[in-house]
Amino acid sequence: MPKEEKIIMPRAWRLYMGRETSKEGSRVELILDSLEGKVYPYAIRLNFYALEDIMDYEALLVGLVVSASRGIKDLHVFIDSRMLVDQVEGSRILRTKEAKKYKEEIMDAITPRYRFHITHLLKYLNPKVEALLGLASIRLELLNREVSVGIKTRPTLEAVGKDATEERKEAKKATEEELKPT
Repeated sequence: MPKEEKIIMPRAWRLYMGRETSKEGSRVELILDSLEGKVYPYAIRLNFYALEDIMDYEALLVGLVVSASRGIKDLHVFIDSRMLVDQVEGSRILRTKEAKKYKEEIMDAITPRYRFHITHLLKYLNPKVEALLGLASIRLELLNREVSVGIKTRPTLEAVGKDATEERKEAKKATEEELKPT
């Protein structure tokens, strides 16, 4: 009788993302799960008007910056936006200049990784992010220090009159600064 072989599946960090809009404003929630099971939650309040598409782009870009700052090379992203998943995978046509620019930023952030995968996960199946809803709207000084909370004051793609490379560096640095624990 032949011996059964075990197939070892590569493991990756997991990033769960969600978004919410309320009368207090827009916010995105991220949960980064390590290979060892440690959870790193992030809640980001967006202090600018953002449609759901923009919120999704911003959430993914923040998640990519956060994971890159931790040196993560293998990442599996779960998000409830089918549109964003399709755009990243290349199965949806980008109709606006803004969408094309966001995709370029996302692809640049994905490039240094060994493995990247993005999966559509319905909101009601994503309890990890649901647990963070509302967190970004409360007073920062009342929060447990275990949660990184940030406030983005401008969209990643906001033009600042510099070339694209310099603009990307500034956006990445600003995002890292905004997400430093308080």
